[in-house]
Amino acid sequence: MKTIPLNVEPNEEGLFEFVLPHSKTLVKFKLLTVSDLEDIQSKNDEAMSKQSLVNYLNTYILEKQLVEVNGSRDRGFI
Repeated sequence: MKTIPLNVEPNEEGLFEFVLPHSKTLVKFKLLTVSDLEDIQSKNDEAMSKQSLVNYLNTYILEKQLVEVNGSRDRGFI
């Protein structure tokens, strides 16, 4: 996957805004905190202990980082 430099500053909520290049979807995301990283690790460890055939680590990371998609903060939508 290609890395895209953002060159943006956070808004007044501390969130970063980015328009996805292909879908033109506006997303707002945050930087992860230590608490977020610990929660992600805990969820991942739990999934791996159940001998899951799928590694959900990237999904857990996005779940914590993404705050808003096209103006919606509904977790079910995101």
